[in-house]
Amino acid sequence: MKLFDVSKSVSKKISYKVAAGLIFVLGILLIFVLYYSQNSKLESTKEITHEVGETMKYSILYSMGEGITDVEPFIERVKHLNNLSEVRIIPTEIIDESRSKQMNQLERETVKSKEDYFAEEKLNNVPVFHSITTLLAEPSCLDCHDGNAGDVYAVMSLKYSLAETNAAIVNERIGAVILVLILAAAVWIMIVYLVKQNVLVDLYVVISNLNNLSKGILMDEIVVNREDEFGELGKSLKKLKDGLYDQSVTVSEFAKGNITADVKVLSDQDTLGNSVQEIKQSLIQLSQDTRLLSTAAEEGNLSEKVDKEKHKGVYKEIVSGFNSTFDYLTAPIKEGAVVLGKFAEGDLTERVKGDYKGEHQLIKDSINQLGESLSMLVQNFSEAVYATASASSEISSSSEEMAAGAQEQSAQATEVASAVEQMTTTILQTTKNANVASESSVNASKLTKTGVEQITLAKNGMNEITASAQS
Repeated sequence: MKLFDVSKSVSKKISYKVAAGLIFVLGILLIFVLYYSQNSKLESTKEITHEVGETMKYSILYSMGEGITDVEPFIERVKHLNNLSEVRIIPTEIIDESRSKQMNQLERETVKSKEDYFAEEKLNNVPVFHSITTLLAEPSCLDCHDGNAGDVYAVMSLKYSLAETNAAIVNERIGAVILVLILAAAVWIMIVYLVKQNVLVDLYVVISNLNNLSKGILMDEIVVNREDEFGELGKSLKKLKDGLYDQSVTVSEFAKGNITADVKVLSDQDTLGNSVQEIKQSLIQLSQDTRLLSTAAEEGNLSEKVDKEKHKGVYKEIVSGFNSTFDYLTAPIKEGAVVLGKFAEGDLTERVKGDYKGEHQLIKDSINQLGESLSMLVQNFSEAVYATASASSEISSSSEEMAAGAQEQSAQATEVASAVEQMTTTILQTTKNANVASESSVNASKLTKTGVEQITLAKNGMNEITASAQS
């Protein structure tokens, strides 16, 4: 991940804020520095103005003391000094009444008050220091001039231009701003580099690890090489990954059917660990109840039920489904057992009446068909017994008639034997059908076989009678 690929990079935010703070602090410091520098330059210019004024003042007073009254050459030379915009030396009425009229109001007030004037003004829109100084008569001047010592002989007005001073101040301000910006940019670049090397590199590693965890990738190893806050973050992330991996292994074992796998619960507040532990307990309880039902089914105890209230959610639904399934499976068996019991007691009119589906319907149909078959068997058996009784009566009548004629008895005996054979075949077929129909007709079959044996004996007796009659 590259530093400038992120529009809201931490390094950018930090560097921007630090740079802004640095600019603010340096700006405040710059204001004080520039203010001090500006005042220093203005004070220096003011001192220069005073020095020029004082120098000219004492030079003129010295000249006047020497009897020199024409100071114009001196003034012309002074005008060539740098930054002097205007130089005026105007004598008072004591020296030259006509020239004294050239004074302006401010100069007259200065002469009147005998106090020097100094202020910042503008000359042709250029700021200047305006200095007005009075030239007072000294005792040495009285030899050449009228008046008394201390009288104002002249007023000197100087206007010193501040153009160069202000230009220097502006240049200094621009230079200071440029310096601050360069310094801020250098600090910004340095912070970006340091943050990237000492913070972002490891931060992006942490972000990558978190992205892997969010995607469920738990196999990648998390390496911690630092001992600071990022090291602590990495260690915590490693513990988180290891915990998730352990839980994933446990859940995987559950999926494979190994519900005895150990569940690692990191603390009482370990929500995931406690949840997996609850899943394990639910699966164990479900497994135990399933074994209980399976054992009961193997032992034929189809009335066994499990307590569904011990389970929750889908596990409760599963157990409830088991109970319902057992009820559905045992219902046709229980009703069929009752009906078969009725069959055993001789009540062949009972039938399975429940509404069943699938193979349960086949059980119902088979039991009901068995009842129908048994009923038909008993009916056929009754008819066979009745036919046997009728045949016995005919045999008895035939025996009485045989005394009248041996030949006729022999013929009748032969016919009776034939009838008996046919009847025996019918009874045997009926008995065979009864055996196929159900094991419940065993007793009836035995009775039928006994009747057949008796009829066979009767047949043999008839044959013996016939043989005796023929002889």
